[in-house]
Amino acid sequence: MGATDRRDVIDLLAGEHRAVEELFRRLETGGGGPDGSRKALVDALALELAWHVSAARRYLLPLARKALPDGDALADQHTAEHLTVEHMVRDLEFKDPSDARFEPLLAQLVAAARGHIDHEEQITFAELTRQCDRSELLAAGEQLAQVRRRAGDAGAVGEASGSVVDRVRAVLAES
Repeated sequence: MGATDRRDVIDLLAGEHRAVEELFRRLETGGGGPDGSRKALVDALALELAWHVSAARRYLLPLARKALPDGDALADQHTAEHLTVEHMVRDLEFKDPSDARFEPLLAQLVAAARGHIDHEEQITFAELTRQCDRSELLAAGEQLAQVRRRAGDAGAVGEASGSVVDRVRAVLAES
């Protein structure tokens, strides 16, 4: 990657938001995943959300704590939101779409994630863009992109047993 096409951590996380929103749109219009099933689409959503919350905690929130006057409080709020999303992902990923609790839980997950995305983009990303050193945002973006590439190349998250949240955390811990 050349110096002119480097993406910072905010750009990468915003791109993850767009991917999550596309999955929401497909779910809301009754779409399915690559194999045509609704469950496959929910599994793809669970993986994207797991990557996003783990990456934000590892690469974005330390910058917020360091650079923003209210960074600790903001990072704590995001951490609480991330834990809520992770809990819902864990509940949802092992449910069958025919389970009566599946659709209500999916709706709660979508609402919680959308609220988090709005807050993160309108407040956290904007404040970090104004107050954080660009080189730190770029360095965090490069680290995140490298981990995602390595994980993708190795199929690191894959279909191993356990929650996708735990598998993503394990990949990030190894990097």
